[in-house]
Amino acid sequence: PKRRWGPNMSLYSLLGPRRPGWEFSIFSNSMSSSDVALLKEVESLMPDSITKPRFVESDKDDIHVQLQHLSQRLSKTSADPAVRRAATAVLEELRCYFGEERSQNARTVFAGHFARFVSDLVEKENVREGWHWWMEFLLKIEDARPFTRSNWAHASTFEQVLSRCRLKLLDLRLEDAPQLRLREALREVHNSARHAADDLLEVLYIGLRTKPATERFSYLDLCECMKAGLCGSKAFGNLEDQIIFHILDMEKSHSVDLLAGCFLPECAQEEFPEFPEDGARSAAGVAARRHVQELLQELQDPVRDRSGGSTTGILDGCVQVLGIQAWTAFWELHGLYCLLSALLKRLEICFAAVQDYVSFIC
Repeated sequence: PKRRWGPNMSLYSLLGPRRPGWEFSIFSNSMSSSDVALLKEVESLMPDSITKPRFVESDKDDIHVQLQHLSQRLSKTSADPAVRRAATAVLEELRCYFGEERSQNARTVFAGHFARFVSDLVEKENVREGWHWWMEFLLKIEDARPFTRSNWAHASTFEQVLSRCRLKLLDLRLEDAPQLRLREALREVHNSARHAADDLLEVLYIGLRTKPATERFSYLDLCECMKAGLCGSKAFGNLEDQIIFHILDMEKSHSVDLLAGCFLPECAQEEFPEFPEDGARSAAGVAARRHVQELLQELQDPVRDRSGGSTTGILDGCVQVLGIQAWTAFWELHGLYCLLSALLKRLEICFAAVQDYVSFIC
């Protein structure tokens, strides 16, 4: 029988049969025939499953608007930090790839579906089946390389982005896997250590407060507050909070270990390294280290002899109550965090190099 055009039908629905639970909606005024064929090829790679994820009709908004909206939704959730961090990293990978993309093509349609799943991963429960389905689907795309074949002349950067996104989601391990390959095992070690470092920084931020922190205090929230600057957020008003700000700021530039000498006597005598290839970075590191030393000195004097009027949330006589050893250990933990964070960053760099090498020889 002749198929009639209905108000909810798309061009793709007329080109071929659809599998249950999935629909790539394609609008004839914006999609080329090559993109339609590419999406059909991608659909053929979908793993078989009784319970496939169900997708709503594709949003007519461009991918830039979709990713911006989903990122805003993630920032307002109070989900598990590990899930939230992985979802945020995936959306950031997609956002960096598409930039200000306004057109609609095979890649934007696929990315829209994938981004909505990532958002559901944070906001909804019982997504384990969908997580497994997407992991298998993305792995098949890595093996088949449909987007690379569509380019003809060069490898697909979009497939490399999807591969990185799969690895970020693979870290979640929504259920225990019987055996991990070496690559996933290394990433699991890094992921666990990163979670521990985040928890440590949160403890350092709230450790000596006289009352619960009313402002945001999770690691991710502190990183967001840091973007507003030292004077742009109430989260860094006290002297001890400003120290956390400088640690986060130096962590962003991958040179947080330069601050370890401010807290650890063993590192205090080390010469400050210079970066001839980056004078601005060297100057910023020197300024941050000097400022942290001044903050520590200012904290030492008012806390032990409260004759000054410094802004701090630490109680008078804190050293006498805790003892000098506990007081010293608290600040040494700041230095140990700096070293741990630097270690994890170098591990990320080495792992990325190994990944590139493995991709090259394969």
